[in-house]
Amino acid sequence: SWAPFVGVFIARISRGRTVREFVTGVLLVPTFVTFLWFSVLGGSAIYREMFGEGGLVDDEGVVSTDSALFQMLAGLPASGLLSVLAMVLVVVFFVTSSDSGSFVVAMLSSGGDPHPPVWNRIFWAVLEGLIAAALLVAGAVGGGDGLGAVGAVGNTHDGAGVAFEDGGGGAGGEVPDPGCTVEAGGDGV
Repeated sequence: SWAPFVGVFIARISRGRTVREFVTGVLLVPTFVTFLWFSVLGGSAIYREMFGEGGLVDDEGVVSTDSALFQMLAGLPASGLLSVLAMVLVVVFFVTSSDSGSFVVAMLSSGGDPHPPVWNRIFWAVLEGLIAAALLVAGAVGGGDGLGAVGAVGNTHDGAGVAFEDGGGGAGGEVPDPGCTVEAGGDGV
């Protein structure tokens, strides 16, 4: 469900870049950072459970997704700084995800306009935030466990808006010829 959404965003921010820059920025760097993140933090957590003080997994084999990261960071040097850094990274993740999501939805709901009106972007950002807040307040999802569900439910309007926007045939209602080619430097994304 996220593939078209992420694809449009990556296409938009990659315009004008070389293939080498695209592959490096979209494939190699994120893969390396993710590998490093999971290796260091995951390795530290596994080491703590196996050889250290433990406490991340309870007697029933359940990990508290709300506190495990901060429990693991508490056992590392400069734990206060690392906890603040982790919070900043989480906030940056959610803010940039919401911002890019609002941008793509605004672009799609404006008929594919690569520069959608600011009011349209703000509308979608506020709507996504209200849906997520309503779900959290109503208790439909539980804390950190439901963040993925909130994101999915908060973006269900994406598909509905695109499907009913112009008859489902893309910008302008035209269905592209399956044998067509994509030209570099074109106006479409």
